[in-house]
Amino acid sequence: MIKGVNRRIVEISGMKNDYFEKAVLYIRPGKSTEPIGRLELEARSAVAELSPNEKPPKAHIITDLTLRLLAVSLGLFAIALTVYLITNA
Repeated sequence: MIKGVNRRIVEISGMKNDYFEKAVLYIRPGKSTEPIGRLELEARSAVAELSPNEKPPKAHIITDLTLRLLAVSLGLFAIALTVYLITNA
């Protein structure tokens, strides 16, 4: 059955799986306005959850590292500000 509805898809090819060559994921209508880079990243993440041979994208690791570095930087800034205020009081 063919419906007359346009649907956006993301195709993941080059999978490191012995059984499957590519995956085709249909984008939810409410999420079709997201940037294509974000959609591809989410698609690879979804495929990685289903396939143990497929490695998750590294962007999540970078995001976690960025958040940790930001937290450490803010902590160090708070300590430096406290020391400055105490010594110049």
